[in-house]
Amino acid sequence: MASKKPDPKHNYCLNCQQPYAGQEEFCSNCGQHRLSSDLSAKHIFNELFSNIFNFNSRFFRTIKNIYRPHFLTKEYIAGRRKSYFLPTQTFLFSIFLLFALFMYFLPNLDQLAKNSSTLRGESAVKRAQFDTLVVKYMNDTAAIRKMRSEMFGDTKDSIFEFTSISDVLKKVSLQDIYYKSADSIIKEKHITSWLDKLVLKQYMKYIFNPIGSTKFLINNLSWAFIINTILMSMFAKLVYWRHKHYFIEHLTFNLYVHSGLFLMMSILILMNSIIPESWISSDTLGEMGSTFAILYVPVSIRLFYKDSWFKYFLRLSVLLIAYVFIYCMCVLFVSAISLLFI
Repeated sequence: MASKKPDPKHNYCLNCQQPYAGQEEFCSNCGQHRLSSDLSAKHIFNELFSNIFNFNSRFFRTIKNIYRPHFLTKEYIAGRRKSYFLPTQTFLFSIFLLFALFMYFLPNLDQLAKNSSTLRGESAVKRAQFDTLVVKYMNDTAAIRKMRSEMFGDTKDSIFEFTSISDVLKKVSLQDIYYKSADSIIKEKHITSWLDKLVLKQYMKYIFNPIGSTKFLINNLSWAFIINTILMSMFAKLVYWRHKHYFIEHLTFNLYVHSGLFLMMSILILMNSIIPESWISSDTLGEMGSTFAILYVPVSIRLFYKDSWFKYFLRLSVLLIAYVFIYCMCVLFVSAISLLFI
C-alpha cells in the first residue's frame, strides 16, 4: 500500500513550531512561508530567484534615493525596512566599493617601488666603483672613509630632517636606511626611545615595501570613517537634544549621508580612470565632487532636522567644525594603531 504524502500545509510552522491560527501563508511568529516538508528542485530555484529579485529591488530602490538620506532615514524610522537596504548594509557596501576602487586605481605606487629599488641599486654601484678606484691610489683607509662619507652623505640628508619627531632620528641618513639593519642603526645612533625605534623600523618597512605598506594604511583608514560616523552621531545627539531624536535616528541619518558621499566618490574615481583626460580633466571631476558634497550635506541636514534658518546655520557650522576635528582625530588614532602592525 502506497504511503500517503504529507500535507503541504502543516498546522504549525516548520521553522519555529508556532501553530497557525488559520490558512495564512506566513508564520506570524518568525515570518517563514508556510512550506511543504517535501523539498523539490522547483522550490529551491523559486526561492533562489525570489531572493535575487528581492535583493535587486531593495538595492536599486535604495540607490535611487541615496541622494535623499533624510527620506531613507524617515522610511527606516517609520518601520518600512523591507523595501530598502538597511543603513548598515548601505554604508558597508558603499565604503567597501570606494576603498576597493581607490586601491585598484591608486596611482604611482608601482613607480614608487621602482624608484626606490633603482635608487638603492644606483647608489650601491656608485659606492662600489668609488671603493674600487680609490683603493688603487690611496692606502689610508681612514681618509677613504672620510672621503666616502663626504661624497655619499652618510651623516647628511636625514630622512627625518624636517620633522620634530626626535633629534636622534635626524642623524639617520638615507644611506643608513639602505645599507644597514634597523638594529645596527639603533645601536650605532644610540636610539633608546621606544617611539623612535618604532618610527625607524616602520619607516624602513615602508621604504622596502611601499606598495604593501601604503595599501595596508589606506585600508585601515576605513575604520576612521566608521568611528567618525558613530562619534558624529553622538555629537549630533547633543547638538539637537531639543529635537528629542533617539541616537539610532542620528546614526541612521549619518550612515545614509556617508553612503551617498562614498558612492559619489566611487563614481568620480571610475570616471577619472575610464574617461580620457581630453574629455574631462581630473580637476573638473574634483570640482564636481566638491560641489556635490557642499550641496548634499547641508541640504540633507536642513531637510532632516527642519530647524529655523538661524538655528540651522548655527548648528551646521558647529557640526562641520566638529566633523573636521573628530575625523582628524580618528585618522590619527587609526594611523597610530596601524603603524604598530604595518
